[in-house]
Amino acid sequence: MAGPALPDGAALRAAAAELWDGAEFREERYLALSLVGHRRYATWPDPTWTPLFRHWIVTGAWWDFTDEIASRRIGPLLRAHPAELTPLLRAWATDPDRWLRRTAVICQLGSGPATDLDLLCEAIDANLGTPTSSSARASGGRCVSTRASIRSGCGSSSPPAPACRRCPGARRSSTSGNDHRIALVGAGVELGVYTFADVSLDPGGVGPAQRLREVVEEIALADEVGLDVFGVGEHHRPDYGASAPAIILAAAAERSSRIRLTSAVTVLSSDEPVRVFQQFATLDLLSGGRAEIMAGRGSFTESFPLFGYDLADYDELFAEKLDLLLALRDGGPVTWSGRHRAALRDQEVHPRPLQDPLPVWVAVGGNPHSVVRAGTLGLPLALAIIGGEPERFAPLARLYREALGRAGHAEQPFSLNVHGFVADTSQRAGDVYYPAHSEVMNRIGRERGWGPTNRRTFDAQVGLRGAYAVGSPEQVAEKILFQHELFGHWRTLIQLAIGSVPHREALRAIELLGTEVAPLVRAEVARRAAATASA
Repeated sequence: MAGPALPDGAALRAAAAELWDGAEFREERYLALSLVGHRRYATWPDPTWTPLFRHWIVTGAWWDFTDEIASRRIGPLLRAHPAELTPLLRAWATDPDRWLRRTAVICQLGSGPATDLDLLCEAIDANLGTPTSSSARASGGRCVSTRASIRSGCGSSSPPAPACRRCPGARRSSTSGNDHRIALVGAGVELGVYTFADVSLDPGGVGPAQRLREVVEEIALADEVGLDVFGVGEHHRPDYGASAPAIILAAAAERSSRIRLTSAVTVLSSDEPVRVFQQFATLDLLSGGRAEIMAGRGSFTESFPLFGYDLADYDELFAEKLDLLLALRDGGPVTWSGRHRAALRDQEVHPRPLQDPLPVWVAVGGNPHSVVRAGTLGLPLALAIIGGEPERFAPLARLYREALGRAGHAEQPFSLNVHGFVADTSQRAGDVYYPAHSEVMNRIGRERGWGPTNRRTFDAQVGLRGAYAVGSPEQVAEKILFQHELFGHWRTLIQLAIGSVPHREALRAIELLGTEVAPLVRAEVARRAAATASA
């Protein structure tokens, strides 16, 4: 960082505060965070800085800012000054501000053996059932398996506590049900595409009828060029056409023969698990055993009032409905009861899928307990990274694998879901993707209070350590391989057709991804695996 050094902590604090409060663009706030974290000043902050960090968390009010401050500012302060920070974080865990509560939960990410398990469990317990938590509560009271699963994910040597039947963590191991996929884990890598079927809000633009047909064509091409999976994400907004992914995927099943077809995601919290299972079982039959469900809580909330659900039950709905979905997947007469749906008693559900069982993934956006939940259940994990530095998310991969091991499960498939685009040259990729991507991000940003983005921010995310897989085939392959070194994951899904990206450009990107990027990635992953095996 060029320029004269700041003389002391007071000057550093003043400079960072001025950058933050005077910011017109997000980049200026990123600069404030970078200034405080610069190696020259990194040891200067002490507990007296927590009011400033609190102000940044509350006014930043989004994932990138909160997660940076939580893991790189508050976490180190907690480890260095536990007496001062512990009571503060206990208070933040119950604060009305959701971002302070999130900080209390995630600030110990990456602490390893230094994790204060009691503080972590208290923070999660305090947020059971809130929209910002991912705690495994499926009943009105506290469930002992929540604490047990957190302790297992954090590396405690204590055996898991007995779990109640109502908690999803108490379900029988699902490892055996994924044996047909586990054989592939570590043996290679899958590449695929996902979309929300973006439509234009302009009267003369691409409408739902045209866009849905385009999506089917894109899936057919992805199958033709050898990609492994295509996902369609459920949304209930005017700017997306995919409110019923299973129907779109069923249409594509008749245009494809090999590619796997998955939701990305099914908003299970506001859906009906019996119908979800039946729809994807039907898709599995139509496609010859290629269907998957990627179940998530949803980053958009329009479906909750649409289907009559209360956002206050955000996580409880997901935990309960995931429990029912897995019971239905197990087969046989199902007896089940919960708070948010009528009970089932010795009910058979038909049709049954070809795959036994039907693959069910858990999709997460970075919450540690969501990761632990997936590992405790022995379910495949899909981690969405759509901004920031992917390296910050790497501890979640370790946490997931630790949770799998503690619960007695074999290794499971693990996917990264990212934004990206491929063109013949890096310049072409950026020029095509940036206008559409920035329009979508700024539109959503206005709804959520983000500052505007710009080309400089976009280009930074395109760099090797950024989140976007955008560029020439060689550059995108390099990005995927770099992330593979960080996460050791099995699948990469790229959201190519965002916003107004022209259909012809999306088709070319799919062609390049399948014919040029995928061979480069698969060859290098195979080479690395062979080198490791012979070492």
